[in-house]
Amino acid sequence: MRLFIGIPVCPTPELGQACRALQRSHPGIRLVPPENWHVTLRFLGEMEEANLVIDAMRLAVEGVARFSLSIRGVGAFPEARCARVAWAGIDSERISRVEEKLRFATRELGSPPERRPFSPHLTLARLQPAENISDWVEKLRNRLFHRTVVEELVLYRSELGARGPVYIREAVGQLR
Repeated sequence: MRLFIGIPVCPTPELGQACRALQRSHPGIRLVPPENWHVTLRFLGEMEEANLVIDAMRLAVEGVARFSLSIRGVGAFPEARCARVAWAGIDSERISRVEEKLRFATRELGSPPERRPFSPHLTLARLQPAENISDWVEKLRNRLFHRTVVEELVLYRSELGARGPVYIREAVGQLR
């Protein structure tokens, strides 16, 4: 099974409007369904079973307090002029520390941890082929979309289907 640990993100009208605006100007994009919105903290890849990951995730968040998170601004990977992914930015003083704890706790499990610096984001759309979404990025670069409190981390199982991936909650790590 294909596993990753993330923070679920509830759909908001403001983010929905931003996605629809992008889709109006670039009809060929594939929006990520709002029920799949999340911030990935650790991608583990293919694993035989989830129990070791569940234990490691719960150990990593033991004693970790709830923390605030803001969804602010948009951007693109690799860049707005030739975007393959459109994303919303994540502002949080604590998210990098939580990611670091998870990376350490799961370092021997699944795929090796990313070597690139952690860049928290919420994937909103995928563009194939790449397109120039500079106007959309410029318009929404600094917009505050949502503020919330993170109360849990989720171990997700990803099942690939004809209409894209479906994410199933395998386990939850509650923050105190």
